[in-house]
Amino acid sequence: MKGFPMRVVTVALLLMSTQAIQASETDQYYAWDKELQDSGQQISDHLNKHIQEVLLQEESSSCEKVVKKIMSRVAMWPLKQGDHWLKYNPEIDQVPTYHSDRSNYYQESVYNGIWRFNLGGSVKSYLSPTIEVNGIRMGGDKLSHFLGGGAMYYLAYVRNYAKFAADPEMSAEQAHVQAMEKSIKLGVFSERTILGYSRLISGVFSYADLEANFQGFTLFYSFCRGDGPRLKYLPSEKRWQLERLVDFKEYVNPYFDESFNPNAYRNMMWKRVRENLQKYCSQKDLPFVQQRFDHYRQILNTTAPSYSQTLLDEMREEQSVPDPLPYTLSAICQ
Repeated sequence: MKGFPMRVVTVALLLMSTQAIQASETDQYYAWDKELQDSGQQISDHLNKHIQEVLLQEESSSCEKVVKKIMSRVAMWPLKQGDHWLKYNPEIDQVPTYHSDRSNYYQESVYNGIWRFNLGGSVKSYLSPTIEVNGIRMGGDKLSHFLGGGAMYYLAYVRNYAKFAADPEMSAEQAHVQAMEKSIKLGVFSERTILGYSRLISGVFSYADLEANFQGFTLFYSFCRGDGPRLKYLPSEKRWQLERLVDFKEYVNPYFDESFNPNAYRNMMWKRVRENLQKYCSQKDLPFVQQRFDHYRQILNTTAPSYSQTLLDEMREEQSVPDPLPYTLSAICQ
């Protein structure tokens, strides 16, 4: 592919094989004043159902082969177990609600007036609804990032870990950290190019997407690696057993909420988004908003940040990723 950097080609191929490229934009501000029921159990049940079905059919004794089969079921193109499944599922409480006129969502969203989203009937598939999991608001697109982005991170991790672990001067822990860093930086590169920040795509750099990608990676990693792998092979029965069911709530954190963990935008996008955000200046200090964000801060004060969040903080200090602070309500509501 002459003229295309190999890194771009690699990322494109990985994304095209997963659901991450199917993810859309979302607007948590739109749902600020709307009640939502928790959807964590429905999503967990959905994932566990597909995982168990894979295990019942799998004959290989290789754990990594089983993980790839699970990925093929829940994360790979063209299967739609993420955002698409959620968006058109009447059992998932979401804003806008199932069966509503979702074109109104576009007109009232922070993306109103931006040509990419003004696509007639396609609007219904391009803006992802807001759901709630364990008291945390998130876009339905984060499920696609969790699965598709997580699969992309894990596949890159496996390849890079093998390379680093072969270095006699590098410990297993060092190889693990270096391989994770490679995956996260691959995600940053994809967010800058194929998925978001590029002028040709949406002009949006989503830190929430990157956190969902990483949390999905930790799920796929847990199947065969780490302390107490989730999958166990029973040789006498020639089958795999899921030792611990997937609980989606364990992976969702406040950084999934784009109104709390805001995007950065290209100037072409930001001019209109900034105008649309102005209406929330009068709401940002209301009790229901502050109570939710206080709850988020309490969670973050009692849990360690993910390695992705730590690395992204370092990259912001180095100015190698966009600074989200100018795009917060605190910055524009003055």
